[in-house]
Amino acid sequence: MRSLAEQARAARDALLEADPSAFAACVDASFEARRRLVPLDPRQAALVDIARRCGASANYAGSGGAVVAVCATDGVPDLIEAFERDGCAAVALGVRDSTESQQGMYAVRRIRH
Repeated sequence: MRSLAEQARAARDALLEADPSAFAACVDASFEARRRLVPLDPRQAALVDIARRCGASANYAGSGGAVVAVCATDGVPDLIEAFERDGCAAVALGVRDSTESQQGMYAVRRIRH
């Protein structure tokens, strides 16, 4: 649990510092901490694997079968397509830093049909 708390603090800091790479690393690290703590539903873990194959970082969005994936803006179309090929709906949620640069982050919430 300590690892999850540390990742949450680091993720907050990354967001405040507009550091998408550090935030993405925290997303991945928090999923790995969860994997070490409890058995995971293989269907949900597969969603994280899909996102990671597309170059995104990902973690569960809760316990209802969805994941949140974080990727660079230019990776969003491929990520959505990969989720849709797997029979899921994906909703792009834009998160940008104040400079509106291409370093902005997008979270893609994957919802299984």
